[in-house]
Amino acid sequence: RFLHSVLSRRVSPNLMRDMLRSGQESWTRLGGRRERCVVLFTDLVGFTARSNVMDAEALFGLLNRYFEAIAAPVLLEQGLLDKFIGDALMAEFGVPVHRGDRAEALAAVRAALAMQANLDALNRELEQEGLEPLRQGIGIHCGDVMAGNLGSSHRLEYTVIGAAVNLASRLESLTRRFPDYPILMSGDVRELIADAVLVKDLGSHAVKGWPDPIAVFGLIALSSDSPSG
Repeated sequence: RFLHSVLSRRVSPNLMRDMLRSGQESWTRLGGRRERCVVLFTDLVGFTARSNVMDAEALFGLLNRYFEAIAAPVLLEQGLLDKFIGDALMAEFGVPVHRGDRAEALAAVRAALAMQANLDALNRELEQEGLEPLRQGIGIHCGDVMAGNLGSSHRLEYTVIGAAVNLASRLESLTRRFPDYPILMSGDVRELIADAVLVKDLGSHAVKGWPDPIAVFGLIALSSDSPSG
């Protein structure tokens, strides 16, 4: 029971359920397979400079409060909490179980909007404590990835890699140029859910490592007649 309790807090719940259901030895081996999913990447804006002057204990506590606020929506939408990287979070919707591109895109968008709402609530708490608010950027893209165990025979990590991950990260970085739109999605995601979201067309933009400019849309809200899933 103790090991189960420890593991359940270190492995995303839907991934753990799949492991327990399948009972396959593949979960203990290196390797992956091609999958399609929606990747969400979020990072705090301007936090590096702030963290450099913070006490380590205070920094640790603040980041844990922040991650608690933004991780919950991912789990609520049955997404995969992939990893925490400094003050960044990477999540996927569609692995290890895929519900269809549109359903996964809607799940990612709902999670992103809930992240922003939770961050607003956290910022109100921080303001009452006399602390500066936090600001995040979120990038969402849909595409093919390699999903599976990465690492060594001694230490495995289930994750996804590929161009779709890189583009989601680039979209997140692009939010610095559009401070009024902290959630950016690619044209591929927008096409999947065009009738379900209100967006701002921000044009096409060149991003590092991508051969052609990509269509970028700022997410405003779900449309009033948006389906729930």
